[in-house]
Amino acid sequence: ATDAAASDAAGTDAAATAPAAPTAPDLVTDPLVTATNFSSIPITVSIQGSYAQARDFLSKLQGGSRLFLVTTFASTGSSEAGDATGVPDQWTVGGLVYVLQDAAATQADQAAETPAATAEGTDGTSSDTAAGQ
Repeated sequence: ATDAAASDAAGTDAAATAPAAPTAPDLVTDPLVTATNFSSIPITVSIQGSYAQARDFLSKLQGGSRLFLVTTFASTGSSEAGDATGVPDQWTVGGLVYVLQDAAATQADQAAETPAATAEGTDGTSSDTAAGQ
């Protein structure tokens, strides 16, 4: 009976100290960020160096001031020995650079794309006619 009590107590302690399941962070949105002023640009970069150097590059790329999402990270022509053979490792990094455009510049661009109004005569009629007059 003593062993059963000890195992029950151990089971209770294990349940009490089990880590909590991870939860997703709260979704944060901003109505000023829209499909009109927020875009992504796909890029691919080739780099040379050891695996550790490539990982350091990725860390700096993702931690920089521009939002960047790595979508691919692949070795091309790498050897296990890396720099020891005299041939550097080759890495390809693909991803998306996210750009938030300036709202004032976006509005100015949209205004510039709007077709100009047709010329009007002083009497309110169009200067363009089917007869060309």
